[in-house]
Amino acid sequence: MGTSDITSKNEYPGTGHLVRRKIISARPVGPRRMFDLEVAHPSHNFQLSNGVITSNSHAICYTVIAYACAFLKYHFELEWWCGLLRNADKKEIDTKFWRHCGHLIDNPDINASSEEFQIKDGRIRAPISLLMGIGPKAHEELCLGRPYQDITDYCQKIEQYKVNHPITMADGRIRKGNSQLNSKINSYLIIAGAMDSLFQNLKLPTLDKLLLFNEIQAKAVGKSKVEPLNPKYRDINSLQMFQTRRKILQAYAEDMRQLYINAGAPHIYVIDGKKRYLYKGEKIPFVGGREIEILSSPDNTDIGVIKVAAPAYIMGDELRPYGGNKQMQKIQVDIEGGRMEFVRWPPRGQNKIPEDAVRGAEGCLVVLILEKYKAEKPFAIKDVILVSENFE
Repeated sequence: MGTSDITSKNEYPGTGHLVRRKIISARPVGPRRMFDLEVAHPSHNFQLSNGVITSNSHAICYTVIAYACAFLKYHFELEWWCGLLRNADKKEIDTKFWRHCGHLIDNPDINASSEEFQIKDGRIRAPISLLMGIGPKAHEELCLGRPYQDITDYCQKIEQYKVNHPITMADGRIRKGNSQLNSKINSYLIIAGAMDSLFQNLKLPTLDKLLLFNEIQAKAVGKSKVEPLNPKYRDINSLQMFQTRRKILQAYAEDMRQLYINAGAPHIYVIDGKKRYLYKGEKIPFVGGREIEILSSPDNTDIGVIKVAAPAYIMGDELRPYGGNKQMQKIQVDIEGGRMEFVRWPPRGQNKIPEDAVRGAEGCLVVLILEKYKAEKPFAIKDVILVSENFE
């Protein structure tokens, strides 16, 4: 409407300036100063003596609410975020809030977590329900056995649960029941860090925790043979560990640039304390999500062409048509807890995304090469470099 000449008709004749108008046509006329008429009520909008149109809105109420929220967020940060998270769904927590409050939150723990977000020891503790792949029955059994003294007590309670919930066979025989806390669920809990408190006296790497759990579980059921470690986790590296945690806890985030450096990802350099990525002979800034947000601001009019590299976890991508027979690729990514979407356009002179381009890469870790030519334009993807394939 800001660039149109609007023709309308009065639906409430005889009411003077207090009218609601219905748009019946719109004609482009270029940039013009316009009025914002939003609320559909005959006495809502009115014209002041100086010709300015204003509204009888809830501006004062909104201002008071905004001030109260700002006051509470600043002076009672934990309480404010805890209340907000309790009333948000998983998607909102993952996509909107975690990047702003994740530094205040401890990950779910089978002993310390309650049914909802809760303040404990000056931190916010996330609930177990935030974890993906832990079904309601497994969650119920997990809560039934709490508190757990250590990993041995945990394994013993799983066996006791089987004894307390026997199954009658077709021939009348009775055997121990089943536990929903199976090998897969237990591996998820250990990798996600939700069982760390049970290993509190054992400062072990995650792989050693998985091995120790199998040993203790074998003793709990009276087996002499220890179940071998799932081959999937036997040679897992730090990048794959991040990918696994990210799938289990979708809000999980950490410094991905440092993660790549520690894992020995190629072409990354630290020069005079600044991180750089070598791309086609050029060492360009290796940045995180916050730097991308700053550089994306239209206020950066004097910077010129911007080219950066950024670590990213791919959440999804899709090919979309545009301009008739042309094709572009939209890629949704997570960069250190921030959800972003970028577009990859076909190379100049071509209509399609190259066949060898990274696509269908959900769950992969990559380096994005991003370019921006104009201040008012968003970053676009120049290249996607695979660092770690999807770790299922």
